[in-house]
Amino acid sequence: MHVKQMSPLEIHPLEIKDCPQAAQLHEKGFHKSWSSFEINDLLSKTSTFGLKIQNKKDMLGFILWREIIDESEILTLTTQPTHQRQGLASLLLKAFFKTLIEKKIRTIYLEVAEDNKGAISLYQSHGFKYINQRPNYYLRSNGQRCTALVFVKKL
Repeated sequence: MHVKQMSPLEIHPLEIKDCPQAAQLHEKGFHKSWSSFEINDLLSKTSTFGLKIQNKKDMLGFILWREIIDESEILTLTTQPTHQRQGLASLLLKAFFKTLIEKKIRTIYLEVAEDNKGAISLYQSHGFKYINQRPNYYLRSNGQRCTALVFVKKL
């Protein structure tokens, strides 16, 4: 059996120059994805930050979040479909938690589609707790709507 060796992984801040690649990656993971312009607009705000995980040549995932005083909201987290279930999202979350702790941010919120079982499992495995829902929050390409589940984590 041949095991594919992956280049060493690095986590760096997500920058404006990364927006086109981040948008391509986001499109692969979401029913309604964000354009390069939308990601650029978010990153241009002083309250929005991101981290990317990459090997030597490719962005393999990223997380984007907003900070308000001592709270944070995860806006999106995605990884390359060909690299999912390999721990990349967990590595991003751990780096994200470390960043927030350094900034003295202690509460994190997020919303996730109720049918996104993989993401729900990931977040719960990292200590996020379900607190509420937003019925009919996400619009799917087929016109159907999906409930968003709201989670919180205390650092």
